[in-house]
Amino acid sequence: MTRVGSSRTKDLRGQKFGKLTVLEPAEARPNSTNARWLCQCECGSLCVKDSGKLKISPNISCGCYAREQGIRNLVQATRKHGLCGHPLHKAWTRMKSRCYCPSDHAHRFYIGRQVCAEWKDDFMAFFTWSMQHGWEHGFEIDRVENTGDYSPDNCQWLPKSEHHSKTATEQTGSKRPRPANTRVANRTVLQ
Repeated sequence: MTRVGSSRTKDLRGQKFGKLTVLEPAEARPNSTNARWLCQCECGSLCVKDSGKLKISPNISCGCYAREQGIRNLVQATRKHGLCGHPLHKAWTRMKSRCYCPSDHAHRFYIGRQVCAEWKDDFMAFFTWSMQHGWEHGFEIDRVENTGDYSPDNCQWLPKSEHHSKTATEQTGSKRPRPANTRVANRTVLQ
């Protein structure tokens, strides 16, 4: 036991530090000069803390405060809007990845394209616009003007088959897509 009342140890019994109330002296650690105290947390748990830690941490607890904060931060970071698993969230993430992530397999086709400021950092703005402008399951986002950016005035939602047909037409420059496996200048084009 720590000797309370010695010239080096102040009696902390009954004092409150953060969420902890000091109950009584606790056994010191071997080879340690720090006084240790048995404390009761507001959550009801008992714990032992060094007197130095009690005095310097304004949010000291048995560990419940850190767990609460960690859970709160994790939930806030991953579930700001509760739509992380929604297909529109995936479409929004992919749209940004194509434009800004060089490691994205499609990035080379989107160099110079951008996502408007309204959508880039605000999924809910993109979600709201999408719901008001014809998004349905199985639809894909399409830029009306292929050389333009992703923005409310240049985007629409198309059924997947129609979007793929439009994309193929834009890539070939013809009004109808080439049949699969056609030969162009001695090379096979796969669609």
